[in-house]
This record gives sequence, C-alpha cells and structure tokens, in this order.
Amino acid sequence: MGKDIDGFQDDELEDDFEDNGEEEAYDEEDYDIYTEEDKSDDKALFKAENGGAGFHNNEEDKLPPIEKIEWDMNLNVDIPEIDELQRNLFGVVNELIDCREKGCCAKDSAAIVARLIDDSRYYFGKEEEFLRRCGYPESDTHSKEHRQFIKSIINIRRQVAEDKKNLSYEVINNLRDWILTHIVKYDQMYIPFVRINRYIDEYRQKR
Repeated sequence: MGKDIDGFQDDELEDDFEDNGEEEAYDEEDYDIYTEEDKSDDKALFKAENGGAGFHNNEEDKLPPIEKIEWDMNLNVDIPEIDELQRNLFGVVNELIDCREKGCCAKDSAAIVARLIDDSRYYFGKEEEFLRRCGYPESDTHSKEHRQFIKSIINIRRQVAEDKKNLSYEVINNLRDWILTHIVKYDQMYIPFVRINRYIDEYRQKR
C-alpha cells in the first residue's frame, strides 16, 4: 500500500484499469518509483525544482496568468466519447489553475490533482481500448506517453500534499502544455486511421 497523504491512498488512486479481462492497462508498480530516467523521459519539469516555487512568490507575481484550456473543434478526434473526456480533463486542469491563483491549501490542491489522476487514467484507458480494437499500429507508443504523464502527476500530488508551494507556476504550465501537445501531436495522428477503419466497417455492413 502506498503512503497515506492527506487522506489519499496511493493504491486508491492507482487501481488498474481493466479492459474486458485483457491485460491491465496500468500496473500500480509502473508508478511506484519515480526515477531520474523518468524525469528525463517525460520531458516536462513536473517535479517542483528549486525546493518548490511558492504560490505567488515575488518572481512568479511578475508572470502573466496561466491561460486556461479552452476546447475547440481543432482538438476534435472524431470520437464523441473521447472528445467529451477531453473536455472533462480540461475542466479539471482549469480548476487546478484557479486553485493556485486563489492560494488553496495543500489538501484542496492535492484533491484536485487526485481527480486529475483519476480522470486521466479513465480517459486514457478508454482511448487505448478504442485504438487497440481498431488495430492502431502506434498503440504502444501512445500508451507509453500516457503512462509517463500519469506517473508524473502522481509525483506532483505527493509533493503538493506535503507543501502547496510545490504547485508552482512552472509545474501547472508544463502540465497544461503537455496535455495540449499530446492531443495535437499524438491524438491527431490516429484520426485518419480511425476514419479509414470506420469507412471499411460501414462498407462491410452494407454488403
């Protein structure tokens, strides 16, 4: 069982997503240790450096407000369920931005990050399930990106629960940018493949 931080059990947050009896998409052991290699691989400096840049410290007060994520049709992946899960995830990220701006306590901040973990795992699990059914050839690469992101935000939650200063401007901005970049770079890549498969399925059904 993971460390109990402000009422949140790691094992409660990291229960594995099961796909119809198939191999579990997320193994708790995958997230148990955050290594130096992980910090390099995730390309996002989610882990608060400098001992954690504080909420509204003098240097951060000079920075512009973090822009909230607004969903639009340019992010549409042509799968209604996935698009809805995207919008829900954006909503949680925006709550996190508001929380930092208002100076929420460590417990409230960690609670929102915990929701971000849960919503990300559900969203990613559904997307991966869909892509596996379609036979998308880059499914493994896509899943690896998901795993790294979840591992990173689990690490963020642990740090924020210990000290809200770890929910720095840089951490939230990088988290926000990772989500948008992932959708534009990776999610948009599978759209043509999904559409072709949908066309083939519809053609077969008409025969």
